[in-house]
Amino acid sequence: MGNVKKKLVAGAVLCSVFVTGAFAGGTAINATMRPDIKVNVDGSTKTFYDAKGTQVYPISYNNTTYLPIRAIGGLMGKTVGWDEATQTISLDTPSSNNAATYSRTNPAPVGTQQTVKITGYISNYTATLTVVDVDRGDSAWEKIKAANQFNSKPDDGMEYILAKIKATVVATEDDKAVDFSNYSFDVYSATNVEYSAFAAVVKPSPEFSGKVYKDGTLEGYAVFMVDKTDTAPKIVYGASYDGSGGIWFSLSK
Repeated sequence: MGNVKKKLVAGAVLCSVFVTGAFAGGTAINATMRPDIKVNVDGSTKTFYDAKGTQVYPISYNNTTYLPIRAIGGLMGKTVGWDEATQTISLDTPSSNNAATYSRTNPAPVGTQQTVKITGYISNYTATLTVVDVDRGDSAWEKIKAANQFNSKPDDGMEYILAKIKATVVATEDDKAVDFSNYSFDVYSATNVEYSAFAAVVKPSPEFSGKVYKDGTLEGYAVFMVDKTDTAPKIVYGASYDGSGGIWFSLSK
C-alpha cells in the first residue's frame, strides 16, 4: 500500500476528503455527484462503496473533486469509524484477527471489509476481503442463466446465491501472487453444516478469479448453492483444515 499512500499525499489538492452528513455548525453547500470521474491507482480503476455496500462516486464542488472518507480509508487499508457523541471520524489499521469482531456465529454483514493474514506452506500474505453485494433465488438464477445458456438449474430444493466479492492483497512474501477464486470459500448453512455441493456454473462477468500481486484488487462474481429454506447462509475464507480461523461473511442482506 506504500504507493497508494504516496499517491494520496501527492494528489491531496485534487482529491480532498469529503465527509457526508449534517454536522453542528456546518455550512450547507451544493455539490455535484460525478459518476463520470474515474479514480485510477497504479493503473487500476477503483470502485468505492459505503458501509451498506452501495456504490458511491466522487463529488465536485467549487472546481475541486472530493472523495468520501470511506473511499480514502479503503485505499489506505484503514477501517473507518464514526463516533456520534464526539463527532469524530477515525481511520485505524485493521487487526489481522477479525475473529474478535466477526466469527462463525457472527459473520460480517454484506459490505463489511475484513482483513485476513494467511500463514502456510505455500505462501504467506495479508489481504482484505468484502462481500460487496448478494443476489439470491430467481433473480440470481436469471443472471446466471444469462451468463451462459448451458448453465444448469440449481438442484431440487436448492437455489443459487450470486455474490459480488472484492479482494485486495495488502502484503505478500517474496512478491508472490495470491490466487483467488470461487473455490477459495467454504459455504455453511445457518445451522453450521458445510455445503458439499459446489455451484459448477459459468459465472457472470467479471468472475471472481485470478492471481493478484501486492496492492492489486480483484472484484467479481462468485456463485454458491444453498438450501431454499436456509435463512442465514455464510462463507468463510482462510479457514484451517480443521475449520478453525478464517474470516466469516454473511450471504444475507
